[in-house]
Amino acid sequence: MHRRTDWTGNFDQFDPRANYVFLNAGRVADMVSAARPSGQRSQPNNSELEQFRTFQFTFAATLVHEVGAHILITAIDNGRNWTPPEMSASGHVSIEEKEETGEWVYFGESGRWLEKNLYGGTLEFVQDPARDIKTQSGIPYLFGEDDKARRIERSVIDQFCRGEFSFPLATDTRTAVDWRTVHRFGTPASTGSRNGRGNGPVPSRLPQEEVQSRKDRVNRYMSARGLTAEVLAGKNIAMSTLMRIPMHPQERLTAVA
Repeated sequence: MHRRTDWTGNFDQFDPRANYVFLNAGRVADMVSAARPSGQRSQPNNSELEQFRTFQFTFAATLVHEVGAHILITAIDNGRNWTPPEMSASGHVSIEEKEETGEWVYFGESGRWLEKNLYGGTLEFVQDPARDIKTQSGIPYLFGEDDKARRIERSVIDQFCRGEFSFPLATDTRTAVDWRTVHRFGTPASTGSRNGRGNGPVPSRLPQEEVQSRKDRVNRYMSARGLTAEVLAGKNIAMSTLMRIPMHPQERLTAVA
């Protein structure tokens, strides 16, 4: 989620670093857990690695949605909380009453508009009945303007994780179903509910002890790779190393000056 704030000046003066994208901390912890082998094994199995790559795809798509669309609109329109209703996708236009005039105003959804035009449909995640609902990444689908939901090919997710991109995203046409029949739970990386088709945050509000447990898992994962706040302060990680992580999550990262 990107929280829009007003800013003044011309376009050249816009500082994207002054804007934030909020990610669901529980989903981050779930992604980290997916990269850790269960039981006594030293390496994650194929199923765990597949789940981890799906999470990587999810967070990449979330940042495209938030940065490529919402922060861009913030920059273009000086942070005013209004997106043209034409800039949206089926089921994602909202309406709000202006307090000062009582006028009803329609708002678009630029992130969904970008998904529709870049991916070939809006991105949704369908519950996988074979996995734990609390920690799963979900199965990515594209919802089309024809109200059909189509499963994104597994090869597309793996290509994303190798830094290979092709648009629109390939889907399995054999899986085309009415979107009303699938059990979706929204983009796992998002932190806020949306209008239209009603996708929302995943999971629903967790007990505080579970939230803390997930944060602890992330901290242990980072510490095991030497990525403490002290180490990372003022340093970077080589891009070539970061590019390997989606396919090799057990690789130890090294901060460089």
